[in-house]
Amino acid sequence: FSLAEYELAFLLYPNPVTQNLTITSSSNSSIDIQIFNLEGKLLTEHSFEKNLVSDCTNFPNGTYYIRFLEEKKLGFRRFVVRH
Repeated sequence: FSLAEYELAFLLYPNPVTQNLTITSSSNSSIDIQIFNLEGKLLTEHSFEKNLVSDCTNFPNGTYYIRFLEEKKLGFRRFVVRH
């Protein structure tokens, strides 16, 4: 098992987020995501295939990272929460 870092074909919006973060993927595979704050604390995790709406209303204003795992591929994205 080896992980390769890559750029996923998906949309992450809106950025900055005020309430809900929407992620849409063109992949037919299941995607696991984890959302971390800048200190590396895991805040939430989800699995989805095409679309995901994640509630960010309880996240304080700031920058966050999403780690995506699709099959053996790993990707990261950054987003901002601004209420």
